[in-house]
Amino acid sequence: MKKSLVIVCSAMLAASAGLWAAPKKAKKVDLPAPYYFDIASMEEKKIPNFKGGEGEVIAKMYADNLNRILYGRLTPGSTIGYHTHDTSSEIVYILEGTATIKLDDEKEEVLGPGQVHYCPKGHSHSTANLGKKDLVVFTVVTEQ
Repeated sequence: MKKSLVIVCSAMLAASAGLWAAPKKAKKVDLPAPYYFDIASMEEKKIPNFKGGEGEVIAKMYADNLNRILYGRLTPGSTIGYHTHDTSSEIVYILEGTATIKLDDEKEEVLGPGQVHYCPKGHSHSTANLGKKDLVVFTVVTEQ
């Protein structure tokens, strides 16, 4: 029996037993502001010594009671200071440049474009741009 037929038959058996349902087609939803963001048109803010770090973070940011969404740049030599996420977690997607990240006082890790850093609730981290180009990131912080 071919592999694809086995997979289809297994899915059909699981569906008939009520263990699996085919995904429903998602409805298109038109969301009003502030549920979509045009990052290019957002105001850029310079934040010196972010979280006790060196230099500045240049950011376009949205924040509400539960989330912070940030498109940011760290110029060469800039850092985000070591801090703890007591009530939130953070996801950092590297768009450009090189990030040197320390998580929970462990060994530093170097991440580049297309890589993601995750700092779970209750953990600590810092970020540094030790490269020669700007570090550009897309970050989401969620309260939990």
